[in-house]
Amino acid sequence: EMHAFYKGLRAVFAGELNLEGAVVDGADPLLFQRGNGVGAKNQTARVGASGLLHGPAETVPDVRDVTTWALPDALTFTDATRRGDGSIWFLACAEDSPDATRDGPVSAVSLGRMTEGAAETWPILDEHGAPLLEKTEGLAFDPDDASRLFVVTDRDDATLPSHLLVVSVS
Repeated sequence: EMHAFYKGLRAVFAGELNLEGAVVDGADPLLFQRGNGVGAKNQTARVGASGLLHGPAETVPDVRDVTTWALPDALTFTDATRRGDGSIWFLACAEDSPDATRDGPVSAVSLGRMTEGAAETWPILDEHGAPLLEKTEGLAFDPDDASRLFVVTDRDDATLPSHLLVVSVS
């Protein structure tokens, strides 16, 4: 039962609640709010881990450090991870969707890295050098090679399998 938790998040995040990623940052989870849907913004917030993990179900954990991120090209967060060097990386897609639950066509897909109060993004290119236009929603660094990422696509169709992509970064 996490009703109080989600109610607390809805009070701090803009628009429809659409959590699309989380990383551990210090002792606390850093949550990623996807900026699609009515009034939504790309935002992150830290959540007090002790209240989240050990408090009663009706406890609203401490939510703080809410940050709004300006991403280019109508990009919105779709996942996040931490690289072995401690840096925080994310996936972002530009998807023409009317709200947080209905899907739409994808016009851009990027990989990003967070820096002090800013985000850098780079388009993900397919094997032919063209911009990737598949919605990506899963991200992990290869534990044996920090220049390789594993990316999972979401085909938005239960009859089609997702793809596992290998992305190289330099």
